[in-house]
Amino acid sequence: MCTATCKPQRFVGFRQKYRSIVFTAFLIFLVAAAGCDRVVSDEARRRFETRTGPFSVTVFPIHVIAGNQVDHDTELAEWLVEFLRASHLADPIIAAEEIKMPAYYATTETKRIRLNARYYKRVLDQIDLATDYAFMAEIVCNPDKTRVLGVYFYLADRFGRIASARMANSHHREFQKIHPKNRTDGFRVLKGMIREGWL
Repeated sequence: MCTATCKPQRFVGFRQKYRSIVFTAFLIFLVAAAGCDRVVSDEARRRFETRTGPFSVTVFPIHVIAGNQVDHDTELAEWLVEFLRASHLADPIIAAEEIKMPAYYATTETKRIRLNARYYKRVLDQIDLATDYAFMAEIVCNPDKTRVLGVYFYLADRFGRIASARMANSHHREFQKIHPKNRTDGFRVLKGMIREGWL
């Protein structure tokens, strides 16, 4: 009979597995955070973090990505403008144009962040920006739009340098509070990310 010894062994095995899962999740979090840090310009971030008073920002239509499809959601951008203005976080305006960003769906999060930042800078190089900063965000869903997989945002100065960038997925507090299932939920996550990053 192994009744006295099998249960503790199973418990030890479960504990080791649990620790492995937690460690893996922590690594994913660190890698994604490092991805954001790598695309941020030190000078642009320093200027943004030491700013005094409100800043003006152009808000582009928010990308809602499902598989290889990208929707440019102007309504969410309007909600964001209202939020930024009501929260006294910025003096926002809505961009007249959309950013025709590729979906980059089947990529890792760190690669998505890097590709997005590079593409965003190329777009801003072609625009005569009338504000201090430009804001672009993405809400990435599964192909049938029943679950949000991640939320990303990029704030760039008028030279296209990334001053602030963040991402959130199931490993992040803002995401876990909401468990987003659609674009509206994703927008709520985005607001939490902005509060956390800019206040």
